[in-house]
Amino acid sequence: MQDAAQKIVDGALDRLNELLPPEQSLSKDPSTPLLSGPKKLDSMGFVNLLSALEEEIEAQLGKKIYLSDSILGPESVNTVGDLQRIIGQVIATAQ
Repeated sequence: MQDAAQKIVDGALDRLNELLPPEQSLSKDPSTPLLSGPKKLDSMGFVNLLSALEEEIEAQLGKKIYLSDSILGPESVNTVGDLQRIIGQVIATAQ
């Protein structure tokens, strides 16, 4: 599940980075902070990330999952690695 989660998160970050200015683009490294630091996402950026994740899950797994209904929220996601772990849990329970 973690490989699938990493591919989903990587794809979502690619989509998000297309919307961000180059100096604000986020790395796919698991230690990359999402909501703190010099490249932190604002609330709209976080919403765009959630949308991109939902699109990637549907594209890669053929499942429609609404992440707003899950445990995914700004208080539980500090890094890309946190996001990969949570997405792994979400898709495992959706199987």
